[in-house]
Amino acid sequence: MERLRIQILGLYILLIPFDNFKIFPFSISSIIGIIYILLCISRDTKFNKQLLLEVTPFLLSFIIITCSTFINSENTDIKKGPENPINAIILYFIMVIVLLLTVSQEVNFKYFNKIITYLFVSVSIASLTGIYELYMVLFKGTFVFGQQFIQYFPIAGSYLLRIRGSYFDPNYFSFLPIFGIICANWIVKSRSLKLIINLIFIILILTTISRMAIICLIIYYAIIFIPKQLFWRLLAPLILIALPLSIYLLTKAVGFFIDFNPGSSNDRFEIISGSIKMFISSPIWGYGFNVRSPVDLDTHNSYLQILLYGGLIAFFSIFIPVTICYLNIKNLKSENEGLMKVRFFLISSFFPFIGFLFFLSYLMIKLFWIYLLILFLGKNLLYSSTNSDTRLTEPENKLEIE
Repeated sequence: MERLRIQILGLYILLIPFDNFKIFPFSISSIIGIIYILLCISRDTKFNKQLLLEVTPFLLSFIIITCSTFINSENTDIKKGPENPINAIILYFIMVIVLLLTVSQEVNFKYFNKIITYLFVSVSIASLTGIYELYMVLFKGTFVFGQQFIQYFPIAGSYLLRIRGSYFDPNYFSFLPIFGIICANWIVKSRSLKLIINLIFIILILTTISRMAIICLIIYYAIIFIPKQLFWRLLAPLILIALPLSIYLLTKAVGFFIDFNPGSSNDRFEIISGSIKMFISSPIWGYGFNVRSPVDLDTHNSYLQILLYGGLIAFFSIFIPVTICYLNIKNLKSENEGLMKVRFFLISSFFPFIGFLFFLSYLMIKLFWIYLLILFLGKNLLYSSTNSDTRLTEPENKLEIE
């Protein structure tokens, strides 16, 4: 039964590229998620109550957002997306419960590596859709995923084609090769193969022309390649440069906030300032699933999305456990080289993940919850191995992908 559960969880992760394909009212992966939940609650599954308690606040976020959805179901003063909120409630519930049930079970290195391998294969499959799209555009002059995504870039002074694969949005799509790089650098042993995989994913990221993906990629490589002491020395002047710029941008955003007039513009400042104004009107409970910014667009920021969906209660119920988990990982001290490599993998992947949340709304994207699953599993692995004084060696710490 345990082997079957792991295989079903792997299939759930592998279906990330097909989340857009629906079997009413569920996606295919949601159906697999339900099967996984049913297998987990079978009588032979062993759960660690302490680990379950650590992630229980995620369930609180579901309760709050769901209640806010029904409370505001007849509220005509807020803009809502075209999606059925019931479908959003079901999807969110499945993603949260899969996370809770998985991280509350015991974990070992083999299991941890399998999860990362499943994610690597999944994002690689999804990335292939972008590679295929790029090939069809360059050599066939056709577009395989509907109308081409062309956007004007003032810096370039022209319109540019952005590759988006099966995700139908280049910014969301760029999330996938980033995690492809992170996973490959963990599970692939061959340096030459690792280099090739990194280059392929980098090229794919560049074709999306996603500024946020490039920034997050730079942060990731800075963490893994720049020595710790030098990294902090470089970070200080960057902060001095970024702080005045941030103040300027914030001032501009506040200007929009004071004189905000909802319209059809998709200017990011209008979206953010309008979303802040909505949050201030309902700071505790939010408005529920599918709420939109006043300009009838996505918030383009996961933190604002959560605040609009479920207010401060949902926000803290998600990010307090995540923050505690990260601090536990960061504060781990061990002479075990294998454990410290896991710790470094989790830390180096955490900052690109946090960076992405500033640019787009990922709460309802399954990859958001799969990463949190890996983060908590990794933390549990670190402390269970430390407490049991498990001595790990390099072959046990890596999968043999040559």
